Amino acid sequence: MAPLKNVFVMIHSMDCPTGAGHYGPLARELAKLGQQITVLAVHPNWAKVSLTEYDDAGVHVKYVGQMHVYKEGSHKIYFHPLQLMVVALTSSLRLGWHLSQTKADVVTLCKPQPINSLAVHLGRRKRPIYVDCDDYEAVANHFSGAWQHKIVQFFEDDIVHHATAIGVPSHFTLERYVKLGYPQERIVYFPTGVERSRFENIAPTQIETLRQQWDIANKPVVMYVGTMSIGYHWLDMLLQAYVHVVQRCPTAMLMMVGGGEDYDKLRQMAKELGIADQVIFVGRVAPKDVPAYFKLATLTVEVVKDTPLGRARSPLKVVESLVAGVPVVTGNLGERPAMLGKGINGQAGILVEPDSVLALADGIVEALSNPDHLQTMQQAALKVREQWYWDVIVHQFKKIYDFK
Repeated sequence: MAPLKNVFVMIHSMDCPTGAGHYGPLARELAKLGQQITVLAVHPNWAKVSLTEYDDAGVHVKYVGQMHVYKEGSHKIYFHPLQLMVVALTSSLRLGWHLSQTKADVVTLCKPQPINSLAVHLGRRKRPIYVDCDDYEAVANHFSGAWQHKIVQFFEDDIVHHATAIGVPSHFTLERYVKLGYPQERIVYFPTGVERSRFENIAPTQIETLRQQWDIANKPVVMYVGTMSIGYHWLDMLLQAYVHVVQRCPTAMLMMVGGGEDYDKLRQMAKELGIADQVIFVGRVAPKDVPAYFKLATLTVEVVKDTPLGRARSPLKVVESLVAGVPVVTGNLGERPAMLGKGINGQAGILVEPDSVLALADGIVEALSNPDHLQTMQQAALKVREQWYWDVIVHQFKKIYDFK
C-alpha cells in the first residue's frame, strides 16, 4: 500500500510554542509511521524569514504568508483591524493556492481558525479533511471587536459540516462538538504530548549555566512557561499570589519564561506589587532551550479560571513539566486532575481551587514548605511520564485517518 500523503495546514510557525510543542512533533511521528507529511504554514515574522522552505526529519515545511499576529522579541503585536483583514485574506489565498498544488491524499486542518479554514475550503480539491482542535479558538484569541469573535466562532463551529474526523485533547471540546451535532464516534480523544528527544540528554552543565546566568544558585524556583497574557492565561493572578508566597517563602524566585502581548504590563505589575526583586522575566526563549528551563525549576505553575477556555485546554506546559520530573501547581479543572492524579492533592502535583489567588498561593507554599512531599511528587511525575510522549500518543491520534 502506498504511504498516505498528508498535508498539515497551520496558522502557526514551527518554532512557536504550538508548532514546536504540538504540530511539529506530531508531524514527525506520523512521518516515522510512514506518512508523507507536508506542512503549509504562516509565520509571525514573515517579512524576515530567511528560510521559507526546508525538510525536517521527514517532514517538508513551507511558509507561505504572515500570521494573524506579529512577533518581535518577547512582544506580540496585533494588527489594526483593517490591516488584519488584508493579512488574513492574503494569507488564506496563499495557503489555499499552495494547498491546491499539493498531491496529498488528505488534508489535516490544525486549529480551525479563519485563515487556515478558508484556505482549506479554497484548496482542498474534494480531499477529506481531518481536524485537530487543540484549543477553543473563539475564546482563546484577542479580538478588537465583536465581529472578529463572530467570524472566528463561525469557522470553528462550521468545521463540523466538513470534517471527516476530528481529534480533540479535552473532554470539554469533545462534548462541545457533539452538542453542535457532530457524530461522537468520529471524534478521537488524545492527550497533549511531549517530544521525547527534546527532553532527553539535557546536560547538567546547561542547567548550571542557567543558574549562574540568572543568579539563582541554592534558591527555590517557581516557574511559569508560556504566553505572557493576562486575559487568556490570567498571569495577574500569579503575580498577586506571589505577593503572599514571598511573605512565607522569602528566598523563592518566580521565573516567567515566554513572551506575549502583556509582557511589559506584567513587568510593571510586579514593580507595583513590590515583588520585582523576586520575579525574573526571562522573555521568549528558543524551543530547544525550554526543557532546560523546566529542569531548572523546583515546581511550575499553570494558572486557570473556571471558564470555557480553562475547561477546553489540555495545557502543554503541564505535561512538559511532568516529563521533566517537576511537580505542577494548577487548578482542579478540566483535564488537569487526570494529568496529575485525581483528588485534591494530585500525585504529581497540587490541585487548587480555580479562580482563587489565595488558593494558588497556598498551593505553591505547600509544595515549597514540604521537601518530602515535593520529592514524592517528583518521583510520581517521572513514573508516569512515558504516557505523555508523542511517540506513544501518535498511535491514538492516527486513528482519525481510519475514518473515510
